[in-house]
Amino acid sequence: MTNNIAVSVIIPVHNSEKYLESALKSVVLQDFNKPFEVLVVNNDSTDNSENIIQKYVAKYSNLKLVTTKNLTANETRYEGIKQAKGDYVCFLDSDDFYRPDFLQIMYDHAVKTKADVVNCSYVRYLENNKVHKNVFAISKTFSKEQGLNYLLFDLFLRGYMPMKMYKRGLLLDNKLAISKHLTIFEDYLFNFSVYLNVTKTVSIKDPLYFYRLSPSSITRESSNKRPLSKIKCFAAVRFLIEKSNNQKLLKTFFLYKTRLWFSILYDVHLATKNEPKTFHKQKEEARRLYKIITNKKGLEIKDQPWENLINDIK
Repeated sequence: MTNNIAVSVIIPVHNSEKYLESALKSVVLQDFNKPFEVLVVNNDSTDNSENIIQKYVAKYSNLKLVTTKNLTANETRYEGIKQAKGDYVCFLDSDDFYRPDFLQIMYDHAVKTKADVVNCSYVRYLENNKVHKNVFAISKTFSKEQGLNYLLFDLFLRGYMPMKMYKRGLLLDNKLAISKHLTIFEDYLFNFSVYLNVTKTVSIKDPLYFYRLSPSSITRESSNKRPLSKIKCFAAVRFLIEKSNNQKLLKTFFLYKTRLWFSILYDVHLATKNEPKTFHKQKEEARRLYKIITNKKGLEIKDQPWENLINDIK
């Protein structure tokens, strides 16, 4: 192992004082029998986040503070990837938390199966302590083709980064789709670029990750940027598929397009909740862009909303 570190846990932080201590505790108190490190990447926090981090740095020798400025969430995560020393890398959002056996179960599956990525299920954790489990969770081994197909349909393999453990080399040796021009669904695009180079994925039914449905995450889920962000994301996904010259996967992309439209339509609904009179206008604009990214004759890039994003990930 590299420096005897089995796993690097990367936690991106930006003004996360409310729940940060809960996240940090869930990592440093893991019931894990291998050495691991925790890289807390603090990106321009102006609240008490850094003081909380420093308190844990002083107490735990395997916890390190990395300071960054003016980065997106994925750029912040990538700073952690570049400094990681573990054989495997996983992520934790600063308002979420791990089950105490997250690292042990994920690592054991990764080593035993020699998978490139291990994926676990999750629980949505609400402020009133109510939980909602992921009903689509399964235990299964996926080939490269199966992994890409299920990820494309966002079924069984979700696009979220924190519910996964990756081989570090997979993240360092391949071109990753990271851009300032996508700040919602950025983890889905990142994962799709990773999965183009994955040979084997193992999915675990156990809900090892707790995703906190906080006011900030609710705001993000209902953001008026969601419809356009999803369209940009899937324009980039189509670009990556065409770049890979995987004709079979491109056919799957077109099979997915009806599901994609209903997903975009739902995002328009969320985005216009507070302004229902704008629903029709936003729906028609979304439909226009959707038709462009699903046009079988080819993907238009120049002067489109996704041009800068695609230029970044070429």
